[in-house]
Amino acid sequence: MGGKIVNNNLIQKTMNENLRRLRRALSVFGDVFYCVTLSPYEVNLQGKFSAKVMQTAKKLRFKQNDSDNGYVELVRGCYKITLTD
Repeated sequence: MGGKIVNNNLIQKTMNENLRRLRRALSVFGDVFYCVTLSPYEVNLQGKFSAKVMQTAKKLRFKQNDSDNGYVELVRGCYKITLTD
């Protein structure tokens, strides 16, 4: 029973930290994303392809992955940005 409370507290702390990370990402990239999701494991941002987002992400050392379906995925730590056509 005590382990479950500790686990819930850890999840709450992680979600609060990811919310802080989301706010930081939105302040850096601006309001260009149409879908934003949080989980205890990642901050996921989705938006239309933008040269400005790509340039900013490269300056921040995001790694670029091109998916088979034509999306561009930019990943760094717990951040994942998906850019669509």
